[in-house]
Amino acid sequence: MVVETWIAEQMGIAQSGILDSLKSVLSGMDIASAIPNQLKVDDLIEAMQVDKKVERGELRFTLPQEIGKIKTGVAVEAGLLYNALCENIGRSM
Repeated sequence: MVVETWIAEQMGIAQSGILDSLKSVLSGMDIASAIPNQLKVDDLIEAMQVDKKVERGELRFTLPQEIGKIKTGVAVEAGLLYNALCENIGRSM
């Protein structure tokens, strides 16, 4: 959720501040929101390539626009996905 929300904000799809709201909720519920350090970005992306998220050869995601509203089937550029994963590995959100 955190990575998808980060992507949505970077793409201008999500309302400004939604990532901070999500992180606050997760923190308040003591739910881990960082990707564990031992996972490698390239391995995560490779696993996603065989997931239901792939449509016509492109990774697609359901991204939040605001609380309670989503946008489905959003193609995410490989570089942006890579940056999103790198930005969120091992970081307590």
